Amino acid sequence: MARPAAFIVVALLTTAALSTTTLAAGESINDLIDKLGDPEPAVRQSAFDHLKAMGNHATQALRKAAHGTRPAIADAAAELLMAGRWWTAEDPPNLRKVLLNYGQLSVTDRAERVKKLMADRLPDYRRVVVRVLTQDPADEVGWRALEEVNGDPAWDAVLSAVDLDALPPALLLQLAKSKAHAGDMATAVKLARRVLLQEQQAPTSSGQWLSWAVRMVVDAEVQDAHFDAAADFLREQFARSDGTTGSQSDLLDQLLDLHIRYGPLPGLAEDLRRADTDSEPHSTFALALMAGRLGLPSAQAMLLSAGIADRPSESQPDRAARLSDTADWLARSGYSDAACRAYDRVTASDAPNQRIRVAVAYARMSKLHFAAGRPALAGDALQRAINNQDGPLEITNNGVREIWAMEDEQAHVYWYYLLDARARGDEEAVKKHARSLIASGSTDSSVFLDALPSLSDAASTEEVDAYFDRVFERARARVDESPAEPVFLNDLAWLCARSNRHLDEAVKWGERAIALVPNSAYLDTLAEAKFRTGKIKEAIALETKALKDQPEDEPFMKVQLDRFQKAATTRPND
Repeated sequence: MARPAAFIVVALLTTAALSTTTLAAGESINDLIDKLGDPEPAVRQSAFDHLKAMGNHATQALRKAAHGTRPAIADAAAELLMAGRWWTAEDPPNLRKVLLNYGQLSVTDRAERVKKLMADRLPDYRRVVVRVLTQDPADEVGWRALEEVNGDPAWDAVLSAVDLDALPPALLLQLAKSKAHAGDMATAVKLARRVLLQEQQAPTSSGQWLSWAVRMVVDAEVQDAHFDAAADFLREQFARSDGTTGSQSDLLDQLLDLHIRYGPLPGLAEDLRRADTDSEPHSTFALALMAGRLGLPSAQAMLLSAGIADRPSESQPDRAARLSDTADWLARSGYSDAACRAYDRVTASDAPNQRIRVAVAYARMSKLHFAAGRPALAGDALQRAINNQDGPLEITNNGVREIWAMEDEQAHVYWYYLLDARARGDEEAVKKHARSLIASGSTDSSVFLDALPSLSDAASTEEVDAYFDRVFERARARVDESPAEPVFLNDLAWLCARSNRHLDEAVKWGERAIALVPNSAYLDTLAEAKFRTGKIKEAIALETKALKDQPEDEPFMKVQLDRFQKAATTRPND
């Protein structure tokens, strides 16, 4: 049968294209890359043109060359990579638009384009992000674009399909985070070590982007009781860090914490000297906490007092800043009582320009009191934080930025007082704080659910329903704004299931969350929703799976499973 003319043209073009990418006998892609540094301009140009015609077939080798030690070859390889096409025919139009002129942009702008792919949740965005970052010669793009991404099973599935040698370090770290998120800690630690070794041999990042990998390795050594090895590892990381990103301070914090918890370890004196030369010295507190662990309370008290004492010629703002940093370190290290003492000294500042710092100190102190089971003190501290601020309070805890709405802050104060009154058995005080909570305007679902048993005793059904509706509308709006965000779906399903409202919808929202990320917390939520709708056998099966997948949540999930199983003996299952 005769061929259409158009088909013949396409065939000829295809044959011509293939001929330009065919290697000479015995010649490899690496041979062509070596010729990019040849003394003869004609040889360099021929190799350049040949590699350009090969397209993505040479990407992995070119990336390696772009990070090599021969400047001429590295520059030519980077130019070839950037000149490539960044989108494919399979990409949807809106995604192609994002990548249209990608190769002409600066490192900063390229990182922003990759962030846009992730922020807009474009179809197959993870696959495209991996493709783009494995082609981009600048590893800094990946570090900047992924610095706030913490891994999930969806990333795992995409990254596991790629050769590890082809993954730039930022994506390799993302794979490690995904493995950790899925509970495969052994693989996560192995990948973290690989990233750190790769960065040690050919640095491409600032130390701040490697802190997660460092902590993973240290935690693994500690878990195996290799405390000296963990300390030596941190000293190695300290020696190679540049000291300009704050990473050295974090490494010293971890090193001193090892001494505090498991030491004194060999090398303590040198580590304390390192801390004394650091911009945020914590050596006095490290010694104080170590004294407490060794059963020397008098020495601990003396050292703690010395650590927070005023310093000669230190201004009030400088003192508040120093004590705030110290308190943050103590809180991160798990020493909440010592941290509260330091925060309390921060709050003594009465300088007008220190109000925000004082408010943050009170807010953090409130969290520490609450975690230690002191809800009344938590309420007092949070009320003082509110009194020292003029608007929503923005704070950062463990690197996570939080903005608290004023009505939710005030609601937490009432809730803390309610918890204290409940613990003391003061029913009138419980009702008083429950009524204040209803009137607060809060939309915090966790506070509502915890206070729900007390609300019905303090207010009418209509008032409680109105409070629920307010919380529900906010939770539902978050889902509408981000329908593919599993945590919002799970929170909404949990709110409805635990308050026994909108149960059929709660099941659907729970199922959608699990379809996106099938973790144990979401399985537990769906089990609760199924139980409330009478699907007891399904609830038992889901909770059993959740308990198996997440043993660290065993106490709560065991209570849930026991509750479901007892109900199965007394209630019919539909």
